[in-house]
Amino acid sequence: MKLDASIVARLRDELLDKGQRPTLILSPAYESLTREGLLTTEETEALKRVDAVTEAMFLMMAADGDVVEQELDVIRGAVRVLTSSVLRSGTINVMLETFEERLKAEGWEARLIKVADQLTHSSWAAETAYGLVAAVAMADREVTLEENELIDRFGEHLGITDQRCCELIDLIKQHGVAPWDE
Repeated sequence: MKLDASIVARLRDELLDKGQRPTLILSPAYESLTREGLLTTEETEALKRVDAVTEAMFLMMAADGDVVEQELDVIRGAVRVLTSSVLRSGTINVMLETFEERLKAEGWEARLIKVADQLTHSSWAAETAYGLVAAVAMADREVTLEENELIDRFGEHLGITDQRCCELIDLIKQHGVAPWDE
């Protein structure tokens, strides 16, 4: 599968823009409703649809132990784009809390394998998730050793060849999605 470079660049720009933009209605109600499982059918379906890719992005954000606002912006933006803004910030916050609990309970490798297993149903889903994970790693314009190692392991678990992983990363680098600090 070939990704269109201009689409990748536009995606990053949109993710950052949508991630920085606060939800139209700021209310702790969305967090409460999410915790209680009282979302609408549309919200519940959207949450299920993006759960694995959002958790993959969370794992990348948490890889170096230093969560920065740009990484959160990319995740929020990705969720908003992927769900047509159906999921609000409060719901996204609860998702991130849930992922943190899963990580603490099960550990890195177990979570990485479970997430990758959910995304390998198609090469498009796997490559899209890989690209979004790389976008989170590059959001703060610095890729740590831990993040780099996680990107490599994630690609392996997704079944993406080393050559294709390099092509995807090169595509991101060449088109200004974010610099890949070497």
